[in-house]
Amino acid sequence: MRNELSVILDLNESQSHTLGQLTIDRPLGSMPFGAKFRLIDFPLSAASNAGVTKTMMAMPARCQSILDHVRTGREWQMDRLGGGLFMTFQENRALLKDMHRFVTHAKTPYTAIMGTSEVANLDLSQMVASHREQEQPVTVIATWMATEKLLPGMLVLELTDNGLARDLVPAERIRHVKGEQVLVYLQASVVNADILTIACDRELEHATGKNVQAIIRRMMNDFGANVVVHEGIHLPVHDVKSYFEANQALLDYENYYSLLMERPVHTKAKNEAPARFEHTAATHRSLFGTGGSFAGTVQDSVVFRTVTVAEDAKVRHSVILQGGQIGAGADLDYVIMDKDAIIEPGVVLHGTPEMPIVVGKDAVVRAKREEVLN
Repeated sequence: MRNELSVILDLNESQSHTLGQLTIDRPLGSMPFGAKFRLIDFPLSAASNAGVTKTMMAMPARCQSILDHVRTGREWQMDRLGGGLFMTFQENRALLKDMHRFVTHAKTPYTAIMGTSEVANLDLSQMVASHREQEQPVTVIATWMATEKLLPGMLVLELTDNGLARDLVPAERIRHVKGEQVLVYLQASVVNADILTIACDRELEHATGKNVQAIIRRMMNDFGANVVVHEGIHLPVHDVKSYFEANQALLDYENYYSLLMERPVHTKAKNEAPARFEHTAATHRSLFGTGGSFAGTVQDSVVFRTVTVAEDAKVRHSVILQGGQIGAGADLDYVIMDKDAIIEPGVVLHGTPEMPIVVGKDAVVRAKREEVLN
């Protein structure tokens, strides 16, 4: 794939606003995931595993957390004198011009366009091989999903009689029928580079200012798209509940293996000591990041790096992001704690599977009044 495929990461994803306060100061792509990863790690790793050496990142407005995480791209073998990571901070027409420039300079016959809201460990080499065998200039990657599990923000493939995808239909317009399945677009496609540059030129000529995914949709309308079905696990992240469920899904070993071990998922390296567990600690079916200290009970939870759980504290069915501090005697159930939040001793926070409680970044929850102070 070294000289055959380039990649464009579309990080301007409208779904980010649906995660509420979790994405006030960060884009969706930099959301922490699975105790040590971020969502952007998955498309970057797919590119790295396929030997891609030229990747463009279309950056969102609030991108500092992505810049801090990706840096030079060394973890994904992107720190190169020739090729490597290219970043654009443009929008609309200026973004289309940068896309055209990148694809032209990359000089690869194919370009993959990917997002971060549909978490999957994609095999880009297989996608390109399938694309090469077909006549259509566009191939989209999708997965089967029951209609009753569709989430707002998802896009469903509309197929022709001969199995080509001709349009993307918002999930909100799909009727939920028990037992019926549809193909959900995984925000990933492979296109002929020459056709992509023509599409960019056409959009610029007509001054439409469409976004990246809208161009893919237009090409699907014009040519029809091949469909490659992803057989591995797919974890959508479109709102707080689905973000919580996606993290919890990794507590199932089969899901963990399918997403994180079938093909390597690379992330920013952290040189820290392992987590420390005191003799009073009790853990069950949980994931832990490095550098933490645990003296209480942690069950069915995903816990990131440098988290502290004091003695007699209980954490169940929760997602605790980096630097969280949970005081003695606190009781958390179905809670998402953002980065560097503090739960003082004795606090009780009980959410539900349908509505986890979100504690904001740097927030302090006090026992006396049990309110969040930002």
